[in-house]
Amino acid sequence: MKLYKCLIALIVCLLIGEAFCATTIKSYKTTPATDPESVEENGTKSCSGITVDVKLSETPTGTITASFPSNVGGAAVTATQDKTDPETYTISGIILKEGGNLDGLELLVDGTALSNDVGVTLPTLKCLESTESSESSSSSDTPPVIKSISVSTPSMEPTINSGQLFCTKVRVDFELDKLQQVNLLEPKYNSFPATGKNSIYLPDETKPIYYFMLDVSVNGNLDDLYILFDKTEKVTLPNKISFKCEKAATDPTSVTAMTTSKSSATSKDGICSEVKVDFTLDNAATAITDITVASSSITGTPSIAQVGTTSTYSATVTVKEGGDLSDFVVNYKGTPLTSTASITFKCEKESGNDSKSDDGSTSSSLSANSIVVFCFTAFLLLFLN
Repeated sequence: MKLYKCLIALIVCLLIGEAFCATTIKSYKTTPATDPESVEENGTKSCSGITVDVKLSETPTGTITASFPSNVGGAAVTATQDKTDPETYTISGIILKEGGNLDGLELLVDGTALSNDVGVTLPTLKCLESTESSESSSSSDTPPVIKSISVSTPSMEPTINSGQLFCTKVRVDFELDKLQQVNLLEPKYNSFPATGKNSIYLPDETKPIYYFMLDVSVNGNLDDLYILFDKTEKVTLPNKISFKCEKAATDPTSVTAMTTSKSSATSKDGICSEVKVDFTLDNAATAITDITVASSSITGTPSIAQVGTTSTYSATVTVKEGGDLSDFVVNYKGTPLTSTASITFKCEKESGNDSKSDDGSTSSSLSANSIVVFCFTAFLLLFLN
């Protein structure tokens, strides 16, 4: 009997254990890693641009969301899965009020908050009150000199963020000749996406070494980057920052679609001119001059134009009388591209008039002869009477 009860207890324990084997949070990582200082914007002192990377015990199967009721202005926070590490999610859009911390931040699966693993706690990151050291106070009247500046990577591929395609978290490190308040420094450049954010950090308050995280628009760069001091003074960089936000170029390999403006045309002087063929490639060509088209029915040199910035192109060709475009091919750098698409077109012969004689006067001659016969007959009748 005791053995029976023990077995029942063991089964119950196993069932309870299975029920509690849920996804848990294994670790947190904040950006910045140290407490940031508040910056006054629109009359409110806060710390923005904060992100938290959350590492989970397993890849969840439900819908992942984030919640932070203490966010300044009630702004929503978002959770984005890391493409290279599906068990890691980045919570972004966090804005702490001055003196505030991350208490209340949650990652949820299907609306249920995940619990921390044993020994794991929420980071103690805090938005510090902006302080002015005597050194920074005495030097805030004159613009600083940038001793050195560099970017963490020369290029980056854009990703979709907040519905826009841009490069995010591009890190730029720089050193000044003296300490300055972080809120007096602001990076400026033209390739700034509408939904992006820029924040400057001072990791060690005893050293004038700063860094800022930039968002850069797709196909944008940092050629015109400068730092604005105290909202008025432009601080020149000691060297140009070489950075490009661009998608890696991929050569086209196939034609995915192909159409003609019409299925047939009547030749004139032995040709059908201005025949348009639109075709779409799987990837846009680096240069339009790398694309050519060919067919045994084409005469002359075709012209090719790109439709906007897409991978669709329009070729204008001249077709020989009696020819068609059944063997129409698209070449990239001289090599024919594979295609499952085909087009139907026929350059038909100009129709002739069978009733005409060689000089084109048969019908009119017959008509004239009839009149002559009629008149001669009438004359004879009158003469005989």
